Amino acid sequence: MHLKELNIQVGISIDGTPKSNSINRVGHKGENMYLQIVNGFNSIKNVFGDDFANCLCVIDVSDDPKEVYLHFKKLEVNNVHFLFQDYNYINSDSNKVPKIGNWLVEMFDLWINDNESKKPNVRPFSDLINLILGFGGESEIFGCGINKTLVIETDGSIETVDTLKTCGDGFTKTSFNVLNHDLNIIYKHSELARLYYYSHDKLCETCESCLFKPICGGGFIGHRYSLEKKFNNPSIYCKEIIQIICHIQNELLQRLSQEVLQKIKLQKLNYDEIIKDKFSSE
Repeated sequence: MHLKELNIQVGISIDGTPKSNSINRVGHKGENMYLQIVNGFNSIKNVFGDDFANCLCVIDVSDDPKEVYLHFKKLEVNNVHFLFQDYNYINSDSNKVPKIGNWLVEMFDLWINDNESKKPNVRPFSDLINLILGFGGESEIFGCGINKTLVIETDGSIETVDTLKTCGDGFTKTSFNVLNHDLNIIYKHSELARLYYYSHDKLCETCESCLFKPICGGGFIGHRYSLEKKFNNPSIYCKEIIQIICHIQNELLQRLSQEVLQKIKLQKLNYDEIIKDKFSSE
């Protein structure tokens, strides 16, 4: 039995254009791994089909969105997920995180205005569209669903999602191993795993009272972490998340019929006014 029969998809990390990837995704000796990564991606496509080869791309704001988008189209990628860099309040502050809002807005416009039949599905845009239109959907980053992702290390260790390692050394480690334990045991005996599982429910007061809570869900839990308040903070990317949600909602208003708009009751959002009101005390 192989991956396709088990419906297990593969995510290949290709961080933008060849130039950006050669800087941010290197081998153990610092060598450029771009060609090896693309060869691996193509091998997965050839063996399992296009739907089983998905790309993960950590956003590099120095990489031109148009070049990145065209690069993934050239690779004939079916699905690409743009990921935020894993900043939080212990390794940065909200004034120093990459300003990904403008980058995401430009990327969204390229994607939504691409009328070619062969174009990739792009996350988180497709996730946010579904959430804005009220269709829900589970996502580690957005919405109010539960997070079921686990990591199995090469020695069989069961850990919660590896991106939470940015919160501290050994942060995700447990004593559980697939050789001896059922996967669900981590949710019964690991407080971190339980926090992650329900991460869109346990939000700080700022997020609980926020207009965007049903869509944002507080963002990714790791981006909320600080030494003082732990996960009881807004996402360090709060402003950027609001910016892209506002942009997508306003774009949908331009494209949907009046009949549909009356049913879903969407309103035009003014990002500048929202940010001014929300962060006026800073």
